[in-house]
Amino acid sequence: MLAEKGTGDVENITGYYYFYIFYKNQCIYSINLSVNDKTSTDINNKNEGKKNEIEKLLLGSIYAINYLCFNIQPNRKIKNLYKSIESTNKNIKINTNTNIKIHNQNILNTQSNLHVGNFNTFNTPLYKLHYFESLTAYKFVIITDKNVPSLSAFLKDIYKTIFLDLVVLNPLYNVGDEIKDKAFDEKILKLIEALAVV
Repeated sequence: MLAEKGTGDVENITGYYYFYIFYKNQCIYSINLSVNDKTSTDINNKNEGKKNEIEKLLLGSIYAINYLCFNIQPNRKIKNLYKSIESTNKNIKINTNTNIKIHNQNILNTQSNLHVGNFNTFNTPLYKLHYFESLTAYKFVIITDKNVPSLSAFLKDIYKTIFLDLVVLNPLYNVGDEIKDKAFDEKILKLIEALAVV
């Protein structure tokens, strides 16, 4: 899979533990935010099997929580938001101007509701997992101290700014490949470090 990165020039960011990006069923980026040792490659080589197991468990947990949240929603109309928007558009037989307005509203709704996951965070007695899933099946996860407020909007901002610019729009990047970009690392760490200071 990928070698876990140390935090470069950033010292241990108190309260922030791990950052992951998953695509479909694999981890394409991970960083341990609580590592103080800058020469962690030897340690990472020894713990690669354990790291892969943790990533699989984490991804499995995310799928399970998503599934649970999807199936216990009290409002069944929200359950299939995209299907309902599509069927509403098919059932409306009105003039072209109204159809254009509906289409524009659907675009606005999609842009403001980039998060398609069924949960934003979950807490345990020791940590909090913050989650954002994009329409393109990328899952952003940050694990923090249990007292850190929700960072789903922060993860959405990472997707809309850094990730789209440096990864998705990069002609050298193949969808689903491991992210190996120093500029990406630096920007992610700088944002998380700034968040920790606030």
